[in-house]
Amino acid sequence: MNNIIIKDNHIKNKKFLKQLQKENLWNKFPKFNWWDGWWKSKAKNPLEKFIEYSWKEYSFCKQMAGFEYWTNDYSDNRGLDWHNDKDERIFQTTGKIIKPEIGSVFWVTVKNIEGGYLDLSEQNGFTRVDPIENRFLIFNAGNFHRVTPVIRGFRRTFLINLWKEKPKTFKDSNHVTINCIPAKVLV
Repeated sequence: MNNIIIKDNHIKNKKFLKQLQKENLWNKFPKFNWWDGWWKSKAKNPLEKFIEYSWKEYSFCKQMAGFEYWTNDYSDNRGLDWHNDKDERIFQTTGKIIKPEIGSVFWVTVKNIEGGYLDLSEQNGFTRVDPIENRFLIFNAGNFHRVTPVIRGFRRTFLINLWKEKPKTFKDSNHVTINCIPAKVLV
């Protein structure tokens, strides 16, 4: 089995969870974002507050450059094929794969879901993780993983990668929309 940590009922403060579930919050952010972490700068938005809430207990974080974060919504038979997280700008320009140290997924909203599983690659197959609202999963995002198509329902995830060095994706700005996706979107 992959080295993973699963925390169900991750956010205990229901008011904070409701704040994260508000639709208008997710429309405000560019596709990919960067934050240097609480040890370098104060959280500027609820998503960075979530990162601090979720990662502050891990002392190794302060040895990292910071956090890349974004969101994915899936419904209507959409999924994401096998891929690994990487510095997208480096990959686009050189084909070289530079991976984050570790990553996480938080299921913000899950409604009437069938499908939409997160599969994590293993040497002899994969581990399947159910999409459950308010579940937080830490895993090696540099390893191959996928999202199976959502047969019905809706799932919104908040994704965070920790990096030892700031990815070149954020060379020009801490908030970017890049013209690529890490893998084939399944429609």
